[in-house]
Amino acid sequence: MRSGRQLWKVANTDDEFFNIYLSKRKDAKGYEPIEALKRARCRNVVYSILDPIPERRISSIQILNSEWVREIHVCCAGDSYHRENR
Repeated sequence: MRSGRQLWKVANTDDEFFNIYLSKRKDAKGYEPIEALKRARCRNVVYSILDPIPERRISSIQILNSEWVREIHVCCAGDSYHRENR
């Protein structure tokens, strides 16, 4: 991630940094490494990917269909591959 380090080692309450994430994601100011991302659309997708409740996590199809990912520019070769493999 853009923080330059792993945010936590293990996603369980034994990990101090994961506990910080859990408490900060509920805070109005949010979790700083994610809040530092410029676009709200990006932040929303990242928070959804990292939702601690698996049933609420965003699916890969939802990620690919998100406005944030759809705005990612790809090279012409990548674009033609995508069109051919729909």
